Amino acid sequence: MLGRVDEATKLALYHACDVFTLPANDRAEAYGQVILEAQACKKPVVTSSLDSGVSELNQDGYTGLTCPPGNSAALADALNTLLQDPIKAQKFGEVAYQRFMRRFTRETMVRLTLDLYRDVLEPHKESRHRQAIVTSDSAQQVIKEQT
Repeated sequence: MLGRVDEATKLALYHACDVFTLPANDRAEAYGQVILEAQACKKPVVTSSLDSGVSELNQDGYTGLTCPPGNSAALADALNTLLQDPIKAQKFGEVAYQRFMRRFTRETMVRLTLDLYRDVLEPHKESRHRQAIVTSDSAQQVIKEQT
């Protein structure tokens, strides 16, 4: 266990490893930024199969392997599978990298977040505009009736 390391050291460690693992035991590990960091370095990933963002980031049999939380034998089997088959590990790492580049770069995440905000706010903008028109039409009708 190295403890806290600087960014350059962390990057060097990702590149030096053959497989990255995050064997979380519960949903408290909701997203797993370290998974994306490893995938950005073309590393296959072994994670626990949690009902959280971890399962979204590491897709079993596609970007790496998953195992049941708390099952050390399954974790060892998954790690050994990739360590004993470097071609499979390399393929998972490449797929993980391509997926990272398509979906999880900073630029993509910012764009998707802004798109989400626009999608959420746009209907309200139209609704306020329609309400103003209706109010304006109603006010015009009242004025006509009173004159």
